[in-house]
Amino acid sequence: LETVEPYRLRPSPAHPPWNWETGTQSYEALAGVHATVEYLASLADDPETGSDRAPPCNRRERLARAFESIAVHERKLSTRFLERITGTKGIVLHGMPHTERRTPTFAIDVCGLPPADVASALGEVGIFVWSGSYYAIETMRRLGRDTKGGLVRVGFAHYNTLDDVELVCDELERISHKGLRR
Repeated sequence: LETVEPYRLRPSPAHPPWNWETGTQSYEALAGVHATVEYLASLADDPETGSDRAPPCNRRERLARAFESIAVHERKLSTRFLERITGTKGIVLHGMPHTERRTPTFAIDVCGLPPADVASALGEVGIFVWSGSYYAIETMRRLGRDTKGGLVRVGFAHYNTLDDVELVCDELERISHKGLRR
C-alpha cells in the first residue's frame, strides 16, 4: 500500500493505512461487520460438522468451521428439495438436478403459470420467493422465458430448516395440482 498513491483529502494522513480513509470512518458499518463476523463464527458450534474434531480455538478456525457447517446444512436442504420436486408433475427445474457445485437456489417453472402469480400465491402463505429474470436476462432469453415473466426462484440458507423445505414443496405441489386458487 505504501507504493500506491490513493486519492485523499489534503488533511488526511499521508501514511498507510490512514491515507486510504477518505473521511470519518463509518463506525456503524464497522459495528455491523463485527457483529456479522461474530454471528457467523458462532455457527461453528453446529454438531453436524462432526463433534469428533477438537473445538476451533480462534475466530479464523471458527469461521472456517462455520462455513463447512453451512455447506453441509444447505446441501441437506437442497437434496431434500430436489428429491421432492423431481418428478412432480407440472414443476420443471431449470439447472443442475444435483447438489454438487451449486448453491441452494433453484429456478423453476410451475405448470407454465406466470411466475409473479406463483410467487404471490406462495407469499400469501408466508413463503417468500423471487420471480422474474433476476437480472439474468440473457439466460431467460435462451430458456425462452424472457417473454413469459421469467421463472420462480426458490432459495434456502443456513437459517432454513428441513420443515421449511417440506412446506415449500407441499405448496408447490398444491399449486401444480390445483392451480393458484386456495
